[in-house]
Amino acid sequence: MKKVERSCVVCRKKDEKSNLIRMVKTTMGIKIDIKQIEEGRGFYVCKSEECVNRLMKHKKFTITQEMAEEILKNIRSTPK
Repeated sequence: MKKVERSCVVCRKKDEKSNLIRMVKTTMGIKIDIKQIEEGRGFYVCKSEECVNRLMKHKKFTITQEMAEEILKNIRSTPK
């Protein structure tokens, strides 16, 4: 089975879909898609603190400080 690759919107690094965090842009704003099944326009970010922090300043996909902290908490609690 072919592995599905996606790109991080921040650093543009390609990686397997399962190794990235999916975010969904909805009419209510941006939300984290943990299970990667939400409907809507999705984008991906690396599971690195640097990319998550840089996403807060991204021109097109800006996230809040609270959302960044939630993502980082999930990254730290996930075994590698």
